[in-house]
Amino acid sequence: MAQLTKSPGLVRHGGHPAAIKPLDSEAALVIVRDNSIDMRQGPKTGVCVMTGNSNKASATRINGNTCNMKGQFAAILGGWAGTPGLFNPSYMHNASIRENRFIGRGLFGVALLNFSFLKIRDMALINKGHDNVVYNNDVKLFRASRHAVELGLLTRDNVVVEDFRGSIRDRGYHNTIDLRPYLRIGR
Repeated sequence: MAQLTKSPGLVRHGGHPAAIKPLDSEAALVIVRDNSIDMRQGPKTGVCVMTGNSNKASATRINGNTCNMKGQFAAILGGWAGTPGLFNPSYMHNASIRENRFIGRGLFGVALLNFSFLKIRDMALINKGHDNVVYNNDVKLFRASRHAVELGLLTRDNVVVEDFRGSIRDRGYHNTIDLRPYLRIGR
């Protein structure tokens, strides 16, 4: 089973304000492609793409999207604590994020963080995001005010090769981050 996710536009009610939210998916393959997302009038807690899979064998492909931001939380949020009655906690794994365009500014570029929902014990996420690859995105016009890349304590085996402007915080293990790959090849 595969799931092709298209943007419904900014949805302000019903959980976390994300433009594209394939979260707690059981599909074997989730595809998010060719969307134009304008978050500039959205809430500061908003994100362009929030994804996480509950199927351990699933994969996610996020490519060809354009996202405009003006101070929102993150361009890509790889996991969420869940929302009672809507979806369970899940984190991003086996994802390929490439050939997207991020414009504007946000707190984070790519973030795999721990979360809790209203201190409800069953709605807590220890983010174990793993085997994700982020590369070849157009981030020349994007600035992260906190961290361009934030990887939590139990994240592992992720690869981020981008020209993000902003600091990195990698508290996980066996992650590979190269934020200036294009400077060495004259791009």
